[in-house]
Amino acid sequence: MTFGEWVRRISKETDSKIPYALVRDIMATGIRIIVEEFLINPAEADFEILGIGRFYLNHRICHNNFPVDEDGEYKAYWTIQFKPSNILKAVLNGKKDPHEMLLGYKTPLYPDFIYDENGKAKRGQDKGKLGNYKVQYEVKVIQSYRTLYRKAMKEALKNNLPKEKDE
Repeated sequence: MTFGEWVRRISKETDSKIPYALVRDIMATGIRIIVEEFLINPAEADFEILGIGRFYLNHRICHNNFPVDEDGEYKAYWTIQFKPSNILKAVLNGKKDPHEMLLGYKTPLYPDFIYDENGKAKRGQDKGKLGNYKVQYEVKVIQSYRTLYRKAMKEALKNNLPKEKDE
């Protein structure tokens, strides 16, 4: 899945009909914050999503078999590591139902599912409430944002048009 496909799918699946451009901006900002966290202090950088796993950096020292004058015999690299949570491992191995997953301690991954007395997930949940989790907001697009977006799209179209030659 590419970044564009991910954004398109999130935009389509949200009930509040958030526009593609707004979803893309929010996701890009979130990813930028994670990258900045890693760049500020790589030795202690840590990004954890409870229920999913932990991303952290590892400092590796690799032997350089063919050193050039500038390179030494050993070279150090930062590599990104991911340690999945036990819940995610259980879901991936079929030991747990993915509809039971929570992000953090209270945000359900599938808020539109409820459980019957046997513990089986089924559709039909009131989307306004799920246990202690309540949907308390509705995203509305600000008119000025929509206007600026349309203006930017028109400018992009103008820039892509072939230039006219004066004869």
